[in-house]
Amino acid sequence: MDPQFIDSARWELIALALRQLVLFVTFMVCMAFTFLVAHALIPSLVTMDEMPHPMTSLRPLFYGFSAISLVLMVFSFGRAVFIIVPLLQYIYPRYAI
Repeated sequence: MDPQFIDSARWELIALALRQLVLFVTFMVCMAFTFLVAHALIPSLVTMDEMPHPMTSLRPLFYGFSAISLVLMVFSFGRAVFIIVPLLQYIYPRYAI
């Protein structure tokens, strides 16, 4: 396979795709952390009397942040894929010899 020359416009697309992948990882960590706090940490601390019972009302807020992070995570991954696939087809026009 002989790759094509990568011009400056393609490098900008690569940089944009990498930024989207960094956002994907950031939203993934945010989603996992907020879901862990809402689903495991708050109920555990309330049952062990380490946290007052009214703090359980914060669980829907954390679930909401988790859902928003999940949507943004899927969006940023999809955007990165839709940037990378045509770019790879340009750089490597033939997958097999």
